[in-house]
Amino acid sequence: MAAMRLLCHIVGEADLLLPASRGLSEDVRADRISARLDQLTEVMKSDPAGPAAARDRLRKPSWDELSASAPSPLIGALDWISLRDERDPRKDLDVVLIATSQSPPDPLDTLPIAQTLATILGPDPTGEAPVRRVSVITANDLREHAVSQALTRHLASAPSYQDALMTWGSGSTGLAMGGLTA
Repeated sequence: MAAMRLLCHIVGEADLLLPASRGLSEDVRADRISARLDQLTEVMKSDPAGPAAARDRLRKPSWDELSASAPSPLIGALDWISLRDERDPRKDLDVVLIATSQSPPDPLDTLPIAQTLATILGPDPTGEAPVRRVSVITANDLREHAVSQALTRHLASAPSYQDALMTWGSGSTGLAMGGLTA
């Protein structure tokens, strides 16, 4: 079997090209997230390219008035990998999307974002997908221990990887670093 690679990514609002949310209430942020997820779902349903069209949307710098800088962190990482490595990510790159799903549910849990991104990374109508496999794992809260436990559980049943990559850009990303070294 060929050497496998892993990309771990903690999902968040930036993956939807939503700008910084400092000063916004949880309700406003949750509404923005929901609206963007609905937009991406509609793009996948209405465009003949399906998920590929949604991936393209997440590369555009000015999708709408709510757009932040593009590409989204996840799509940017995948594009970087594709351009800078001779290996084909469709054959050897697994993506793990790390999300929160708390009890009781929190309006800013990131599981809906991760689920939508997993669909976006899925095959287009021709059967082509940008990566070999996408998994969504959840942590029950935002503390380091919960995130590292979720990632460690996933890695225990995953194939052996030659390389592990971690997207970087927020404080929450550091929470998963311990899981990669476990």
